Amino acid sequence: ITSTPWASYFAKLDEGWNTISLPACAELHLSIFKGCFKDMPAPKKSIDYFFHDPFSPEVNSELWTVATFEKLKQLATSDAILSTYCAASKARAAMAKAGWLVAKANGALGKREMTVASLNENKLTHLKRVNEPRLIERFDNGDFSDY
Repeated sequence: ITSTPWASYFAKLDEGWNTISLPACAELHLSIFKGCFKDMPAPKKSIDYFFHDPFSPEVNSELWTVATFEKLKQLATSDAILSTYCAASKARAAMAKAGWLVAKANGALGKREMTVASLNENKLTHLKRVNEPRLIERFDNGDFSDY
């Protein structure tokens, strides 16, 4: 990240919520939380878009739980979109169990596929939805017991 134009923004982040307004687009404001997820308070405004990229479920399992996605749901607007490079079934199951509607998307950065979720099914009409009831059933049956 040190070689990108974003490096100067991220280097200046304070602990807690930070808002970055982009000069090129007055309507776009990034809210970035610096700190431990478990300590994250609600932001001043509900969130429209989440880019969830806390490494893989195997590396950082505590940020791929039902509780994590329930917390994100509480912070979200009703039209919010959550995207992640992760395509693991157990991550998608945790999202579905938390009440997110989940879909597959073409991958980015060399990945075959990634995941997009929303609380509004109309936001996912252009994507291939996963079978949330089946994922929840598998979750409840312990298929993802390490989760």
